[in-house]
Amino acid sequence: MKKNEEIIVNIDDMDLNGHGLTHLSGNIIKVRGAIKGQKAKVKIKKIKGEEIEADVVEVLERSPLEHSDVCKHFGKCGGCAYLNINYEDQLKLKEDYVKKLLDEAGIKDFEFLGIVRSPDAFLYRNKMEYTFGKDDNGISQLGLHVKGRFYDIVTTEDCRIVDSDFITCLKIVLDYAKQHSLPHYNIKTHEGYMRYLVIRKAANTGEVIINVVTTSQIKHDFSKLVDELRSIKLNGKFIGILHTVNDSYSDAVKCEKNRELKDVYILNQTNALKK
Repeated sequence: MKKNEEIIVNIDDMDLNGHGLTHLSGNIIKVRGAIKGQKAKVKIKKIKGEEIEADVVEVLERSPLEHSDVCKHFGKCGGCAYLNINYEDQLKLKEDYVKKLLDEAGIKDFEFLGIVRSPDAFLYRNKMEYTFGKDDNGISQLGLHVKGRFYDIVTTEDCRIVDSDFITCLKIVLDYAKQHSLPHYNIKTHEGYMRYLVIRKAANTGEVIINVVTTSQIKHDFSKLVDELRSIKLNGKFIGILHTVNDSYSDAVKCEKNRELKDVYILNQTNALKK
């Protein structure tokens, strides 16, 4: 086998790093995003001794573990690896993997209590960091990185792991940026304005706080955006809208300057304005 060669494999196992596993001619092949039980055409990306890394080119036969009830971004968005596997099967895969690790470590004579399941298989994220960018067609986007592509963004408006309030806020902020011709920040050229949208929602109280992260390259008044956000109906309730200035070259949310929008729009539990 050589780099960029395409071969057909059957995925025999999985690890917890998002790889399907198979063995061929004494080598172990790790296929990013592949699922146990699939038959797939894969492309060799890297060869390190007996370990080979590959990407899926085409799924020829689906796995019995797969289901079709996924969001429309699945497979393109890099946010989820196993959304197309039933949660019960995910738990079984994790259990098998943990037992395998214990066996390999020579740990014996223990009581295995199983994997503790999450109370929520969907809509469980209480914080999201969305990135501004463009797609292959040059259309403005606000969402998550395309799987395996550092510079491309896909607007995740059908995401199944966040509350609908996240999607509502995302759409409003993206539309606002488009309407006011606010350019996204280009991480390669370090030019542009809109960088990130950070949203938090408390599970118990339903309180929502939004942080719009920009560079300092443009001076913009976000008053109209604040008014739009305050006027929409959410399942929860807004308690704050922040504006963070970040001119760092790193692709991370860093606070160099922070201010609350709309005369310090931070509300307390009774929704009385604090000045």
